[in-house]
Amino acid sequence: MNADTDLPVAPLSVRAIRPALLLIVAGAAGLVAGAVLARAAAGLLADGLDLGQAKDRFLFAYASSLIGAPTGMAGGLWLALRMRRASIWRSAAGFVVGLGVAALAAFGFVFAVVSPPPPVVPYLQVEVRIAPAGEPLRSNDTRLTLASGRDGRAPTESEFGRDGGGRNVVRATFALPRQGPVDHLMLSRRGLGETRFSLNLPSDPPSTADFTQWLSSDRAIPGAEDERRETIEMRFRIDRRVLR
Repeated sequence: MNADTDLPVAPLSVRAIRPALLLIVAGAAGLVAGAVLARAAAGLLADGLDLGQAKDRFLFAYASSLIGAPTGMAGGLWLALRMRRASIWRSAAGFVVGLGVAALAAFGFVFAVVSPPPPVVPYLQVEVRIAPAGEPLRSNDTRLTLASGRDGRAPTESEFGRDGGGRNVVRATFALPRQGPVDHLMLSRRGLGETRFSLNLPSDPPSTADFTQWLSSDRAIPGAEDERRETIEMRFRIDRRVLR
């Protein structure tokens, strides 16, 4: 008895659609793999060269996945057709793969050439302390403003608290303008007037290693500080951050 003659023979309809199913599966798998691999490669390129900001890198990776998807699908079809020795269609699929790889390489090269590195923005970190200890400061009654000429700039973040000696402390961070000097910092408290600290920072200043010494105010609303017998001091540092 021949064992081969005992094996069931697939119906003609199944044998007819099997090549088509193979091509569909191979194309779908290639499409997904191509999109994922192209997106990952684009991310590695952008991160490795440290180019662009987060939105630029996302768009680059997304566009690369759109190119990688049909390239991967053509690659899957090329492998499936290679098994069936369909030379004409296999050649066409191979041509699409080569074209897609060339497009990805060219797109990556253009991105690397035209994309600048992420910008570096100077930030001013300030601390203002008020002695002696008094009522806690509240954000709706206390405001810090950074002045450049006639323009005022609010902090990007601020914090109210106390130091180890129980004195009120205001900590704030300001994004410094890239062009134009910074004149002074103004502390405003409801009902207690304003206190000004001169800074005279140049445009786009370099970073500092640490905070400055505590600096006294150079101007206050007449009588406001003397009547309460307060001592208001300020120190600052400059930090340069890469915005990715």
